[in-house]
Amino acid sequence: MNSEMTLADYALKVANAKKNHTKFVILDGSTSVGRDRKYSDYDVMIVTKGRRNAIPQTKEIYGVFNGRLFTGSVQSLESLKEYWFSNGDKEDVWRIQQIRKAKLLCGDEKEFRRIKKFALQKRWNKKREFAIIRHSYSNMVEYLGKLLNKRNEENAPEFYQDAYIIASQIASFITAINRINLDSDNTMYRQIFKEAKIRPPNFERDFLILSGFSQRTREKENIIRTAKRIIEWARKYAESEYRNFPLNDFGFREIVQQLKF
Repeated sequence: MNSEMTLADYALKVANAKKNHTKFVILDGSTSVGRDRKYSDYDVMIVTKGRRNAIPQTKEIYGVFNGRLFTGSVQSLESLKEYWFSNGDKEDVWRIQQIRKAKLLCGDEKEFRRIKKFALQKRWNKKREFAIIRHSYSNMVEYLGKLLNKRNEENAPEFYQDAYIIASQIASFITAINRINLDSDNTMYRQIFKEAKIRPPNFERDFLILSGFSQRTREKENIIRTAKRIIEWARKYAESEYRNFPLNDFGFREIVQQLKF
């Protein structure tokens, strides 16, 4: 690689994209805000001028730039706006901080600032909360069933994997009801423990038991009891806070009201 090649030029080369067909080259993550460390990667997004159907849906790209891992994606401006302006899906907990960190490497600075400013006007509301809660709670119930199915199996590492998934979903649930904008996947759990005011009793202890992040011995029955306890707390919260929202989500109400632990 030419040592004088810029990160934007390298991204275009890896993506096999032409500069005159590119709307923006955007740097994301810790590197964009000067918080990168020795082994941090470059996370870059190339936004094309063409319409969505002119390119493969969110093409992934990889490489090495200045001795560091390079990862990124290629997508249309239409897809970028759809993602940044979305107001109600399970990825919302990350998006605000992602947009704040986004740094333009190549493209029209004025237009980029305008799009970014509009995207940052989004605020937490019941619709955003419910989208995440609906997804997280339903997944917790699903994986508790998988956990119980494996209760008596020997040599079943998937049992512990299912417990971890329950832990990650209760973390998303807690993030949504506290309206926390997560900063980084490197520090997300510490951020949740610190900022969450609405949370189950002994949340941090139970999360560590389910996730396996603690050094304690993990007995199957203790994991099952912990999963049931934390899901029951989430069920009662959902039933209380979202009884009438949205009125037409009959299926989710059935899950909350009929499946009790």
